[in-house]
Amino acid sequence: MNIKHLQKTFLIPVAFVILFSLMNIFTFYRDGEHFFMDLYMKMTPGPQDKENIVLLNIDDLAIAKVGMFPWSRAIMADGLILMKEMGAQYAVFDIEYTEESPMGLNSEFLYNEIPKSLDEKFAEITGNTEGLFNAIVSGNISLSDASEYVAQLNDLSIASKSDLYEKIKSVARDNDAYFGLAAAYFGNSFFTINILNQEEDEYSSDLKDWITENMGIKVTAEDNSRLLKGIDIRPAVSQISMNAASLGFPNVHIDNDGVRRRVNLIAEYENTFFPQLSFQAVYKILGEPEIEIDKDRIILKKAAFPDGESRDLIIPLDKDGYFVINWPRKDFDESFTQLSYYYLVLHKRQETLLVQNLEIMKDAGYLNYYQGNMPILDIYNYTQSLQSDMLESGNTEEFSEYQHIRNYFFTETANFLGGDAENSIVSRIDQILDSPDIPDTQKERYSEIKVSVQTSFSETADLLNNLLKTREILSSTLEGAICYLGWTGTATTDRGVNPFDSTYDNVGTHASIANTILNKDFVDILPQWVSIIAAVILVLIYYRIKIMLNPVPSILTGFGFIILIFFSGLLVFSVTGNYFPVLTPVMTISSSFVILTIVNFLSTSKEKTFIRSAFGQYLSNEVINDLLDNPEKLNLGGEKKNLTALFTDVKGFSTISEAMDPTDLVNLLNMYLTKMSDIIMDRQGTIDKFEGDAIISFFGAPTDFTDHAYKACLASIEMKRAEAIMNKIIEDEKLSPNPLLTRIGLNTGDMVVGNMGTAKKMDYTMMGNAVNLAARLEGVNKRYGTWLLISDSTYEAGGKEFATRRLDRVRVVGINTPVRLYELVEEKSQLAKEKKELLQIFEEGLTTFEERDWTGAEKLFRQALKITSDDGPSLYYLDRCEKYIKEPPRTNWDGVYNLTEK
Repeated sequence: MNIKHLQKTFLIPVAFVILFSLMNIFTFYRDGEHFFMDLYMKMTPGPQDKENIVLLNIDDLAIAKVGMFPWSRAIMADGLILMKEMGAQYAVFDIEYTEESPMGLNSEFLYNEIPKSLDEKFAEITGNTEGLFNAIVSGNISLSDASEYVAQLNDLSIASKSDLYEKIKSVARDNDAYFGLAAAYFGNSFFTINILNQEEDEYSSDLKDWITENMGIKVTAEDNSRLLKGIDIRPAVSQISMNAASLGFPNVHIDNDGVRRRVNLIAEYENTFFPQLSFQAVYKILGEPEIEIDKDRIILKKAAFPDGESRDLIIPLDKDGYFVINWPRKDFDESFTQLSYYYLVLHKRQETLLVQNLEIMKDAGYLNYYQGNMPILDIYNYTQSLQSDMLESGNTEEFSEYQHIRNYFFTETANFLGGDAENSIVSRIDQILDSPDIPDTQKERYSEIKVSVQTSFSETADLLNNLLKTREILSSTLEGAICYLGWTGTATTDRGVNPFDSTYDNVGTHASIANTILNKDFVDILPQWVSIIAAVILVLIYYRIKIMLNPVPSILTGFGFIILIFFSGLLVFSVTGNYFPVLTPVMTISSSFVILTIVNFLSTSKEKTFIRSAFGQYLSNEVINDLLDNPEKLNLGGEKKNLTALFTDVKGFSTISEAMDPTDLVNLLNMYLTKMSDIIMDRQGTIDKFEGDAIISFFGAPTDFTDHAYKACLASIEMKRAEAIMNKIIEDEKLSPNPLLTRIGLNTGDMVVGNMGTAKKMDYTMMGNAVNLAARLEGVNKRYGTWLLISDSTYEAGGKEFATRRLDRVRVVGINTPVRLYELVEEKSQLAKEKKELLQIFEEGLTTFEERDWTGAEKLFRQALKITSDDGPSLYYLDRCEKYIKEPPRTNWDGVYNLTEK
């Protein structure tokens, strides 16, 4: 290679280094790095899921059992209260509560407190009324004095009415306020505050002022230019916001390709800093440390880790100021510990049913057999009173006592239901039933009571057992958990795309952020200048090696460099978590490799151009491409391969040609051969040669494929379909005195295929007995009145996929082994109903024929002809039947016919 050529080619890698270095200023090019970073993530294990991160999903199960979402906020409040009891530590709501909800119904108060108050007040009024009446009747109070007592009763009635009225007003509940109380009661509950890029007037300025004064975090920022900046905020409603532990923004950055990879961790609004929703919870978990922001990192000063140590935590940011999420390497359904929110609702329902059953048992007197120091329901009511007091006051100092007494209630209820109480009651009833003095009518009544006792204890015990199972699921999952609550049902739109799942529920995004930070398993992107320097060094080394090598080794070297860059970056990423931007080195080496290879290729292209020009007139593109890839095949010789040969011929073409002008004949023939040849080649067939109107072709060479028999059969059927369309044109335009009707023969077997002839004149063709059989089958169509005949080997290799008709077993000239013939009819899906019926009758007729029942076969073939009167095979076998009825074949005849014609 001369110096001038070296100078020119040296400019190629230099130009690409400059080009791709400059390309880094464009966003679309930088987004190209995401492909490699995603790929690296997919090829590395990724962070472990923190065991205490739990996705508490409002999923399809919850929707099916509770109803369409969004639900009443009372349901969410009840769940939050129960979560605290089950030991959950943090609750992060990826659900926006920015609109006030309508007043709700306090069903527990309605169904428990109101009836109890009504019973107490009416019992008091009724008792006093009865007492006054009895005193008057007994003479203890005179009628003249009674009016004074009546006035007192009236005052009592008015006071009771007023008291009941006040209680009934409590049935209507402000669910936002209730949810706020539950949030304060839970403690570490976090809700959303949207950071907006435009002003909104829908929210109270007082609330916004309160939030900026009370909910921001203290941040020291050397450079806050890349923080998310808000023009306005949209917080949760005041009752929730002012009772939450804190607020965080749920905004997630979406890259240009629609994939979520990065987030802002801190946003600024009116000189107040707000953390991202999940980061807010992490910030709380780590003891609310001081925060410093640098241009490429966030430092949490003296963060308090669960192991008890306090140390600085450095969170890397990319050059745009985003935190890169180190995603779990799986889809959403397999990410983290997950639990349906329905279990919280189920617990509430099960507990309500249990208490209702205990109330019924109390009214029936069964709870009188409880041996504890305090009635069971009094224990339960005391826990409810404790809970109500803690909610209203916001003071949870008695929470441990509340938990203890709750557990004591369930334990004592289990002891009562599983103890001797039921047996004692039943034994007492049995004593009464065994008494000889009890009337039969009372015996029947006591028997019913006995069954009722047993049923009541059994059903209540089942309720308790189911409730305890639910409590076990909840406590084992939620104890010490950081819970992320979000809507994940099928109808949710709160989904996005991440590198591992195209429909990732976004509540998992917040969990993944926390998981990355708490695991300290960060993705840090190295500066772009590192990538540019690496590109310069590597491309120069590659060029120096390439110019010293022959074409093939130089190509392998090019691939080797690309692989080296890729896997070196992967190694760095897997060991350190640092992503080396590989796009610029890869593009520089790849482009240099391609262009330098093209330059070398152009120097040898004349040889290939000659081959294509020389052979393109009579070989198929597949053969030419094969020769270009394997020039040694230009040598004489062939190879043995299993192929399918296809022979065609037009019926009566000689008669047609005699009646036509030569020019018109050539045009007609060219139209016919072009259409038929295109079909063969579209199905990967190779045209061997044309002999007048005949086409000789084969499938399975030079390109190898195993379904060559199937493709040959399909091509044959498509040729007959094309023939019908072509004949319509020929008839309409009077291009021929007769239609062009093609007979086709197919056979599959071992053949020799390759270049045959001399060094100066060769032909890529096939030969062998299997080829001869295909040629003969084309002609045998005349015998049976068919158009498509295939051998049994073609039938087994691919013909079974089509509708076929079984015909004779024959022995052709030069081949002693009998061959079963089949007519190839149509694709099974395209077969007409009448044709299918014809084939079924014909098959039965052929079986009967081969059993030498000539009369029975004759009837069946006549029946077939009633469907299609000109059916060739049916006419042929009918003629045979008539002959064999008159003169049967010899008794030792094996049913094989010898074909003497070629």
